[in-house]
Amino acid sequence: MSKDDTKPTQITMFDAMSLLEFSQDRLYVSSLDVAYHFDKLHYNVLRSIEALECSAEFRALNFEVSSYPTTQKKQMPMFRMTRDGFSLLVMSFTGAKAAYWRERYIQAFNLMEAELLKRHIIHAETRGRSKTIRIAATDSYKEHGATEWFHYTNNTDAIYEIMFGGTAAYLRRKCGLPRKANVRDHLTTDQLNTIIQIEGAITLQLEARQITNPADQLRVVRHVALSYRNILEAPLPLTGKPIATPSVLN
Repeated sequence: MSKDDTKPTQITMFDAMSLLEFSQDRLYVSSLDVAYHFDKLHYNVLRSIEALECSAEFRALNFEVSSYPTTQKKQMPMFRMTRDGFSLLVMSFTGAKAAYWRERYIQAFNLMEAELLKRHIIHAETRGRSKTIRIAATDSYKEHGATEWFHYTNNTDAIYEIMFGGTAAYLRRKCGLPRKANVRDHLTTDQLNTIIQIEGAITLQLEARQITNPADQLRVVRHVALSYRNILEAPLPLTGKPIATPSVLN
């Protein structure tokens, strides 16, 4: 690495994503990447991790034992480290190259943590909107003929089946959730936005069509959800060509 290569540089989000692993809302660095970037033998990085003077609790929280396959498909040991684990490990690494990569990893953690925080905030706001829409949809179901609990769950299951491939019970089993877990608490922000738009459209349709019984309600729910899915799956028009303007009828 030349002298110019060790000058501090501001990394991009793409750089950060290439340096860090993301799993279950946590960021990790692999001991393999540390060895590669800090120009050390992986065996020596493993030894340094094992020799760290830290509590058993800190080690358990910040160093996850893992493995990687060799070219001969043999599984070899490695560690996945959190920001704190990584910081403790590399603070003793010396030299210009070590300083350079320490700074880049710190920038990567800062960028990714800020992005994760933003995503959490957006998701929380979307979950709040979905609850408001859900209440409005439930009130609309009741106003337009729903009288039993299964009327409401049938409508929800119809949406889930069309958009996500299965009923609420199926999705709980598929994702390993408790039997009474609220599926919406485990949907992504995009999935929640899908539910918001579909249930909002259903509420409008029930009112416009003056629905008065659960069977017709369910037909409307399926129609709206299928229409929305078809829109999402429809191929996009070709780009780069002007859209023809329809002629005006006299």
